[in-house]
Amino acid sequence: MTNTKWLSALLAGTALTVASTAAFADTSLITMKRNLAGEGVTFSISPTADMPAAATEITVAGEVRAILSNFKADGSDSVSDLSTRARLFVRGKTETAVGVVGAKLRVQDSGSQNATINQYTGYWEFAPGLTLTAGRTDSIAAVQYGADWNATGGTWFGEGAALTNSSFQQVNVAFSSGPVAMTLGLEDSAVGPDLAVAASTTFSAGDFGAQLAGKSANVADGSAGDTAYAIGGGLGYSAGAFGLQFGAVTGRGLAGEYSYVAVPTGTDLTDDKFNAMSVLGTFSMTETTSLEAWYGTGTIKDFGTGTDDAKVSGYGAGVFWNPVSQLRLGASVDTATREVAGVEADATQVGVGAWFKF
Repeated sequence: MTNTKWLSALLAGTALTVASTAAFADTSLITMKRNLAGEGVTFSISPTADMPAAATEITVAGEVRAILSNFKADGSDSVSDLSTRARLFVRGKTETAVGVVGAKLRVQDSGSQNATINQYTGYWEFAPGLTLTAGRTDSIAAVQYGADWNATGGTWFGEGAALTNSSFQQVNVAFSSGPVAMTLGLEDSAVGPDLAVAASTTFSAGDFGAQLAGKSANVADGSAGDTAYAIGGGLGYSAGAFGLQFGAVTGRGLAGEYSYVAVPTGTDLTDDKFNAMSVLGTFSMTETTSLEAWYGTGTIKDFGTGTDDAKVSGYGAGVFWNPVSQLRLGASVDTATREVAGVEADATQVGVGAWFKF
């Protein structure tokens, strides 16, 4: 089945589910609205026509991204590349007698024609401000400030996973009250058989935001004191048209998740200390045009079994145009320097991109 047929079948199935729900509840009211931020369409199902708040909501949204880039590294010819990615988001929630219960799915294909559900969570708001979540999504300890998490062009910089790291299977409990939100949970570990413990605390008030996060996991051999960990966080502030964000992380044994340095398969990073940071500045020139500039750097001490550090640093800038919420166009240039075992190499990348949403 082609991707187009597969997507059509999924959307048809969603509509059929909504329609069949109405068939079994002849007193229900179904409404549909297009979300203002270009984030899809929401179907609302109320048990009675005179009940204004929907008992069930299902939102379907999609995004297609295309980036045309040219990459030039020291000692090699320039390489042109076209990178595409499609994402389909399905979110649903129901107001029940024990609280709100819902689920989120993200289907993704990156040019392979093998779409997968690469993120999914189920959640239960069992008390005011308290939510239980289980599934596969971004790490609880992902740093949510800086270039990696928030820059449009930040996805074009760097070699490794960086501060946002990867998605993990997890279970967590989150608490939120006013400007404060805290999450604590267990998630898969990339360094051993045991689960990792991860936590995050965020504070957001007006134009200021902050985060403190961390995780810890036993390594595969389980020897005494052989614990991998990461501690990170960030700050963000905006004033009118200007915005500035900073994110950083340090730790040991988890460089494969948090460092900008690309780590070859099989490299032993169990005892390697690491650090990484990034800065993002934004400026809105008009209501539809914005500038972004970013800088990032990361180091892995005594890389693998060696005695030399591995270092990557880079910076870049881009201009982006959003004529409507469903369309984003941009151009970006960035450069990076990599140093491993005393050997330094530079690389430059220029790209233009387009983002389409419904």
